[in-house]
Amino acid sequence: MLNFHSGRNMVHLIRSKTTGALMGVIDLIPPVVAMEHYEMEIYPFFIEFYLKGNASGKKLMSRLLLKVLEHLRLDGENAMAAVVDRRNIAATKVLKRSGFYHDGKFDPVQDIYRYPPLKIQ
Repeated sequence: MLNFHSGRNMVHLIRSKTTGALMGVIDLIPPVVAMEHYEMEIYPFFIEFYLKGNASGKKLMSRLLLKVLEHLRLDGENAMAAVVDRRNIAATKVLKRSGFYHDGKFDPVQDIYRYPPLKIQ
């Protein structure tokens, strides 16, 4: 949350419509921040997400990510990615349902997924 207050990322809290309870978080990390931590050819807008266990299995995050991605596209953001631990099958499913594709290894334990697919020239 500290980065949000300094204008370095955008945190979106996911709350229950009925109770207002916090159900999860979507964090959007801009390319300028990614440049400080990773060495890449193309610096995408990174998306990180978390959903509490009691909210899982309802495809909630897949639906929300689609809306966030649509909003980012309208704002002109085209290079988007997410990094996921290979053992996190639930997150991998969310990304695939949201239109991300597997783009290979990111590091020894994580894979990178991109959205939309890169255009081959």
